[in-house]
Amino acid sequence: MKKSGKLKILALSIGIVAAIPAQAYTISDPFLINPSGKPAGQDGYSVQLGEADAGSSFNLNWLLAEGTTGDTGATTPGDFSAEATFTLDTFDIASNLLQFSVSITNTTESAAGFSEAGISSLGFGVDPNATGGALVTSGSSFDGFSAVGSNLPAFSVDTCIWSANNCSGGSQNDLLAIGSTDSFVFQLLFSGLESGDFVTLDTFGLKTQTNVGSFELAGLPTPTPPPVTLPVGEVPEPSILALLGLGIIGMGFIGRRKKHI
Repeated sequence: MKKSGKLKILALSIGIVAAIPAQAYTISDPFLINPSGKPAGQDGYSVQLGEADAGSSFNLNWLLAEGTTGDTGATTPGDFSAEATFTLDTFDIASNLLQFSVSITNTTESAAGFSEAGISSLGFGVDPNATGGALVTSGSSFDGFSAVGSNLPAFSVDTCIWSANNCSGGSQNDLLAIGSTDSFVFQLLFSGLESGDFVTLDTFGLKTQTNVGSFELAGLPTPTPPPVTLPVGEVPEPSILALLGLGIIGMGFIGRRKKHI
C-alpha cells in the first residue's frame, strides 16, 4: 500500500476521534421531590455546570403516562410528553452571569386523545441563588420570566419562564399547544462567582393544563454534548485511545495483506 494511503487512514481515524462528544457537566442521581406533587412521588434531577461547559447542551424530557388521574377525577386518555434543549451560551465569571438558550416542544401526539394539553410554565431551582436575571429574547408563547421567588405549585423552584399569566398557569389559549415548539433566551445574575465555581439547576418542573386537570412534572435530563477536538498535548480519554488503536490495527492489517499479495 502507498504511504499516502496509510496517511489517509490515519487522518480518518483522527477525524473520528475528533467527533467523539465529551460530557463535562454533571447530572445527578435521582432524588425524591415533593411526595404530594401532581402526580406524587416523582424523581428529580440536577445538572451542575461550570465555565468549561459554555457551549454545551443537555436535553430534558417530561412524560405523563396514560391513565393518570387528574383534578377532575378523570384519567388522561393518552401520554402527555414534552422535551427541551438547554444550551449554556455563556458562563461569565467577570460579569457574574450565565446565559441559556432554550428550545421546548410539546411532543404530545394529537392521537393521544386530549382536547387540551398546553404547556404553561417551566421552572427550576438554582444553586447558588441567583440575584436577578432577564428574558433576553422572548418566545412566541414563553414571554414571562422571574429569576427568583417563583411559584410552580407542586415544586419549589427559583426561576420560572411562562407562556400564560404567571408561573402558576393561565388561559389555555396562551399555552404552548400540542405539536408546537418555542425558543427563548434568558440570563441569570449572581454575586461573587469565582473561577472554578459551579452553578446547579435542579428539578426542572413543567406545568401542563389538560382537559382532565393540571399537572406538574419533573424533567429527566440527558446529555447532548457537542463534538470536541483535543488540544495539542492533552491526554485522550480511554474511548479515544481505543479508536486510535483501531486505526493503527487497520493500517497494520492492510500492510500485511500487501505482503501476502
